[in-house]
Amino acid sequence: MVLSVILKLLFENIAIISIILIIAGAVKLFSYYKLFGVSIFGFIELKEILILFFANLLSFFSILFFLVVVIVLYNYLSIITLVFIPVIFFVFTCVYYKMRRFIFLYEVFLQNFMFISLFVILILGLRYIPEDMQKTDEFGKIILALFFIYLIIFALVNSYNEFYKVKNKKYFSRTRIWIQNEEIETNENKYFIGKTSNFIFIHDQLKETTEVYPMSSVNKIMFVKQK
Repeated sequence: MVLSVILKLLFENIAIISIILIIAGAVKLFSYYKLFGVSIFGFIELKEILILFFANLLSFFSILFFLVVVIVLYNYLSIITLVFIPVIFFVFTCVYYKMRRFIFLYEVFLQNFMFISLFVILILGLRYIPEDMQKTDEFGKIILALFFIYLIIFALVNSYNEFYKVKNKKYFSRTRIWIQNEEIETNENKYFIGKTSNFIFIHDQLKETTEVYPMSSVNKIMFVKQK
């Protein structure tokens, strides 16, 4: 059964999967900050990567969870019945994104598009790949490779999505920052884009520059909810 192969693959390759997660997180952070002209690796520690990538991983693993449900139920339900799982996933994402700050409707559809594409691939694989082949180590390696490729694509999509929200949707335009007891003037053209444990980044869209301040000099950051 495919599920047993995946579970075996998971427990036998925990170290490799951990490295894959770190690589994907690094790809996401690098591509996001590079779009603002910042080489983030000079300002970040290795231990921070998964922490900063955590929100994206929650979204990613929600997709995997529903795909596991499909695998478990595949032999017990008809294809027509399984189609209701994407509907349930859509409801889940609507609730999930409603609970998060500054989420746009297109993100719900983007998440569902990624899920449905994997759902279709999974159903076709379960239907047409021989069961004997599904139990082989080679099949497990293919699953691991697909996991890596999809996670990298997922990381890149999220980096461009967050860049788009920050730059075009003014995601952080109302965030207020005090450095050395003085408020940094922020607006739709000069705004906060992110931070690490040791640094905070403010981008000036008109000058096409990004200012980097040490967190030790930051007195307060106020995140103001968008209207």
